[in-house]
Amino acid sequence: VVKNNIPVILMHMQGNPKSLQKNPYYNNVVDEIISFFKKQIRKLDSNGFPTHKIILDPGIGFGKTLQHNLKILKNIDIICNLGCHALIGTSRKSFIGDILDCPPEKRLEGTISSNLFVITQGVKIIRVHDVLEMRKALTVLEKELVQRAQLVAACSNEDEIVFRGLLNSKKSESIIIPNGLDFSQVEYQTWS
Repeated sequence: VVKNNIPVILMHMQGNPKSLQKNPYYNNVVDEIISFFKKQIRKLDSNGFPTHKIILDPGIGFGKTLQHNLKILKNIDIICNLGCHALIGTSRKSFIGDILDCPPEKRLEGTISSNLFVITQGVKIIRVHDVLEMRKALTVLEKELVQRAQLVAACSNEDEIVFRGLLNSKKSESIIIPNGLDFSQVEYQTWS
């Protein structure tokens, strides 16, 4: 990352993908995530990596309980004030299902409300499944509440997404990114 000088996403996760939801525990989830991010930012900064190319993802749903996720969202402004861009992925997450008592495909309202909240707290990047619906909600937010919001949808249509021209997929998933952040060399990887 330092050598290529490309944007990097630092995501917090407790445990590993196979065990992360087995009894997650924190003394203070927000403090522990902040500590993790500060350590990683210092590491990159000491190697000359610019902080404006660092994106912080607190890992909603990755080794967190419902209460952990809600505490992170309530305090997301603290993460936004670390001097880097913040990313949130609440789309269709189980914590929304726990609150609304519904399956993933019925979590649109929870996804929209959680994303609109974090945007008003300073989050600049969100990951969503329902791009068109989220874009409409953002349009209302931008027009009525945040006239100077600088958000753009990174998608070509509702059946195919393009992550700044790099990621082509038939998944109904996209990422909304801020204007001016250069993603021309981003490598996008997923695991299952």
